[in-house]
Parts: sequence; C-alpha cells; structure tokens
Amino acid sequence: MMMCIEELRQLIAIRLDARVLRWFKSLAAKRRVPYQSHMNELLAGENEKSGVGGVGIHHVRPAL
Repeated sequence: MMMCIEELRQLIAIRLDARVLRWFKSLAAKRRVPYQSHMNELLAGENEKSGVGGVGIHHVRPAL
C-alpha cells in the first residue's frame, strides 16, 4: 500500500524563541518556500547526516 507524503507528516505544536522563528522564516522566504517545509527539510537533512534514526524519514524538496 502506497502512502502519500501528507500521510507521513504529523501535526505538532512547538515553542520557539521569536528570533529563531524569524530566522527560519527569513531563510524560507529567500527560497520562496513555506517556513515549515524548510524547517522540515533542514531537520531531515541533519537526521540523515547523523546516521541515527533515519528509518522512515522521507522528505520532498519543493520545486523552485
């Protein structure tokens, strides 16, 4: 059974420092992608680099 990418994502609530959120939004704006998608992409990349817990991690790079 094939799952679409939206089924793999989970809605969460997270508290971030205002400056950290501004930084993520700024980075995402430069790439013209939603900041949540950019945040997910960065975290997934770090997960892959660490070599820990990569099972089940799937991310799609947004078209630019």
